[in-house]
Amino acid sequence: MTVDIHMQNLITAPDTEKIETLKHVLNSPEYKTSDLTFLNLLIESLYNLAKFTNQVNYINILLQKLTQNEQDQIFKIVTEEWWDKIENNRKDKFFYLIEKINKTPLMDLLHSNLNDELKIFFIRKLLDTEISKDTTSNYINNILDYFIMCKKVGVCRVIATYLYKYSNKLIENKKIIMKEYKKKSISAQKREMFIKMLISIKENAVIKHEEL
Repeated sequence: MTVDIHMQNLITAPDTEKIETLKHVLNSPEYKTSDLTFLNLLIESLYNLAKFTNQVNYINILLQKLTQNEQDQIFKIVTEEWWDKIENNRKDKFFYLIEKINKTPLMDLLHSNLNDELKIFFIRKLLDTEISKDTTSNYINNILDYFIMCKKVGVCRVIATYLYKYSNKLIENKKIIMKEYKKKSISAQKREMFIKMLISIKENAVIKHEEL
């Protein structure tokens, strides 16, 4: 695909003009939005956007105009080709982009070749959402399933971080944890994780060692 003046403006124009240029090229039938060169230009344009409000507007326009397949391609390009080259001070907008685009279940992401930094990002987003809900036996077991999966894919440092961060939440649900821990049917890995949870509670509340 040849790069014409409108596409070049996505890279070189001031931020406010880029938004209008983006709308123009995405609404025009002459541009093949599935073309990899074009998708890379869209990513590069976002890379150069400075203000957060413009970044959000830009990403929202992409979400409105691109098909899911094209969004999936952008996700793949950003995570596989761009990520290691993006400076830390420019990553927030790309975290926002891939979070909005992603439709892949977390378990599949953890089994993929996704960068560990990105795996941790998606784990944290899920846990921040799940941990805020009313806790039940099913909830706690679901969280443990994710913790165990984290351990398997080599990002187990997330486990300790979140056990500590949400220790007060765990204290509230000690009875549920103890009940699940005592079940004979649970796996060895899950039992190990329940022990870690109970130890975390013990460090933040008065729980006798015999209970563990």
